[in-house]
Amino acid sequence: MEKILREFIIEHMKKNNLFSKKQYGFIAGRSTGLQLLEVIDKWTEALDQGLDIDCIYTDFMKAFDK
Repeated sequence: MEKILREFIIEHMKKNNLFSKKQYGFIAGRSTGLQLLEVIDKWTEALDQGLDIDCIYTDFMKAFDK
C-alpha cells in the first residue's frame, strides 16, 4: 500500500512541478551522489573565483530507524 501511495504522490508532484530543483534523493535520476557532484562543482567554481566557502555538515543517520 505504501508503494502505491508513494508512486501516486510522486507522479502528482512531478506533473504539477512541485519538486524544487534542489530536491535530491527519493526521485529517479536525482540521487544524493548527483547532488554531491553538483555541490563540489559549485564549490570549485567559487574557489576559482577567489570566494570563500562555508559549510555545515549535519548527520541525521541516528534520527531515523533502520
